Amino acid sequence: MNHATITLDDLARLEHLRNAGRLACDAAALRDCCTPQESADSEQLASLLFLITGQLDDVVTRCRDGWMNGEVSA
Repeated sequence: MNHATITLDDLARLEHLRNAGRLACDAAALRDCCTPQESADSEQLASLLFLITGQLDDVVTRCRDGWMNGEVSA
């Protein structure tokens, strides 16, 4: 199997996307507690952002762990 290589720049971009997703999720949670009920589309978008952010968080963590393990064994 051929594995793609992720560079540090790629990881920085993934982290930026993850952080933007966290900000959007936090803003949606704040909006939910402070404003009247939003439409179903808005709730679906917030849910999708939450799921994507979770997946990005897992990818960033695996990449960081892989690099840390590689640096330790090198």
